[in-house]
Amino acid sequence: MAQILYAGTRKLYFKLVNEQNTREKLSYLEVHHGETYAHSLRVGLLSIDLGYENFEWEDDLKNLGRAGLLHDIGKLKVPINILSKEGELTEEEVGILSNHPSLGFLELNEIDYSLVRKIVVAHHEYKPNPYPRKNDENNKEVDRRGNDPFVSACSQIVAVSDMFDALVSRRVYKPEFELPKIEEILKEQFKGNKKYVKQILKRY
Repeated sequence: MAQILYAGTRKLYFKLVNEQNTREKLSYLEVHHGETYAHSLRVGLLSIDLGYENFEWEDDLKNLGRAGLLHDIGKLKVPINILSKEGELTEEEVGILSNHPSLGFLELNEIDYSLVRKIVVAHHEYKPNPYPRKNDENNKEVDRRGNDPFVSACSQIVAVSDMFDALVSRRVYKPEFELPKIEEILKEQFKGNKKYVKQILKRY
């Protein structure tokens, strides 16, 4: 489990986890795929903690925390045999899995999630092969949410938290990695603001 650096993080985390809409959606995810559910809780906690390092206002932290908790909610629509597969995914299975940010955007259609869903849909857009949207024809690395600095910052925080937790956690298809390997992978593969890599590594 990652270290948490800010005193208010756990208090806000438990508050958000127990919001009715968020709790209901997470309960569906827990039934569908327990590993994704546990990962989502950890990413939510990490996102909030990084939020305290970058934002001042509680409303901003709440939206960031909700997005972290619900970033993989689109996996409710991904078949369990794909989520639990131990071997390499086929090209077709990768395509199905890669649709989960868009599915998450559609799932979060309540008015209270108007910002959250914009963050959720972008959480895989800060990597060498971004999705659901791609780089331009020249493969130029661009800020995927440059027209909204807050959404862009939150998307990057959720993205780096997602990547970090995946690296520090044992999965059916991989062991947990040690800090040198985690740092190497994040520096190479995270295509957002590198300050978030420095910040997340402090939580190892």
